Amino acid sequence: MTQSFNRVGNAPRVGIDPAGRPALVDSCRDGLGTASGILLALVTAVLAFKAKIAGCRTFVTELIRKSRMRKNDSVSHVMTKDVVKLDYNDPVSTARKLFEYSGIHHLPVVKGNEIVGILTWTDFLRISFGEFGNQDVRTLDAMLDHTYQLKDVMKADPVTMPLTGTVRDAAQLLSNNGFHSVPVVDGKNLAGIVTSTDLIRYLVDQY
Repeated sequence: MTQSFNRVGNAPRVGIDPAGRPALVDSCRDGLGTASGILLALVTAVLAFKAKIAGCRTFVTELIRKSRMRKNDSVSHVMTKDVVKLDYNDPVSTARKLFEYSGIHHLPVVKGNEIVGILTWTDFLRISFGEFGNQDVRTLDAMLDHTYQLKDVMKADPVTMPLTGTVRDAAQLLSNNGFHSVPVVDGKNLAGIVTSTDLIRYLVDQY
């Protein structure tokens, strides 16, 4: 667990409030008044987020196709090297804290420095709010850690790209697979992570 965070730009998200709950729940409770209404608002926000991410990927791909950027530049030029990550033996509540304080949406899971999985914000939200409902942070953390281990909630053997790959490779991987980020590996070891936001910043620097 590192102290510096790889933020995903200003990408929209349903926040997790200081009490450890999705911020949308509290903000819409008064207006909706029912559990079904709250859940509907939450699902709507998640779908809106995914739609914006899909638009971001399309934008990146089109810019790369039309721009004069050096598409064969190494992915190391754009990736975040100081990656916020989880150790395989961390309690699930550690993921909640990292999602809350860093604003990121994807947490690689490592054994030593070998990547063995990835946990996404949407998957975490599904188990934390979807299964345990609206709990205070202390109760939520206790329930998460009592019920799950990281191996139960992460996606094992995630898609990665090699450190020898190019910026173009990264853009095509994100676009073709519907990803917003992809871990970069040196052999089996985590070397960085590249996101759509990283690619946009890189493209802007080309002009």
